[in-house]
Amino acid sequence: MPGVRGRPRLPANASLPAKKRVGLQRKRLTYEEKLRVIEYHAEHGMPSTMDHFYPNVVGLARESARKNVHTWIATRASIAARASDPIQASHRCSRPHGVSSTLGTESEDRLVRWICELRSNGVPVTHSMLRDKALEEAESKGLSTDVFKAGESWIGSFKRRHGMDRYDHRRRSEHAENDEHDA
Repeated sequence: MPGVRGRPRLPANASLPAKKRVGLQRKRLTYEEKLRVIEYHAEHGMPSTMDHFYPNVVGLARESARKNVHTWIATRASIAARASDPIQASHRCSRPHGVSSTLGTESEDRLVRWICELRSNGVPVTHSMLRDKALEEAESKGLSTDVFKAGESWIGSFKRRHGMDRYDHRRRSEHAENDEHDA
C-alpha cells in the first residue's frame, strides 16, 4: 500500500472523509520574483501589492507577507544584483562563500579509496576516523577547521554520495565469517 501512512482507519470511521494532507506552509520566492514584487510596490504601493501578489492571504499571514516585502525593499540592491545574474536569479536564498564548504572530488576520491582499503582489510571505519581523515585532507587543501568541520551532516552526505551504507562493513565481515564456517 504505497502512499498510506499511519494507522489504518477503524471500520466505524470509514464513512468519515479522509484527512487532507498538509503541504508546505511557506512559499519562498526566487530573487526574480522578489524583484518583481519590489518593482510592483514602487509603482502601486503596499495595499495594491498585497492584493496583487497575496490575494487570498489574511490575518497574521498577510502581516508576515507585508513584513517580508518591506525586508525585500530594504535589501533591494542585493536582490537586484542576484536577480540580474542568470545563475542566481532562480535561487531562493544565498550564502556567502566559505559557508558549508566541502572537499573537492579528488579529495573525496582519496577518502573513498582509503575507506575501501581499510574495509578490505576488515577494519570498520567509524565516523571519528572518517572525520579525522577528512580534516587532514582539508588541511592539505588549505581549508581551516573554521571553514570545513566534517560534521555529521557532511559525513552523512558523503556516505550517500558514494553509496556507503553505514552497516556495509558489518555485512561484509558477516559474509566472510559465514564463508569460513562453510569451508
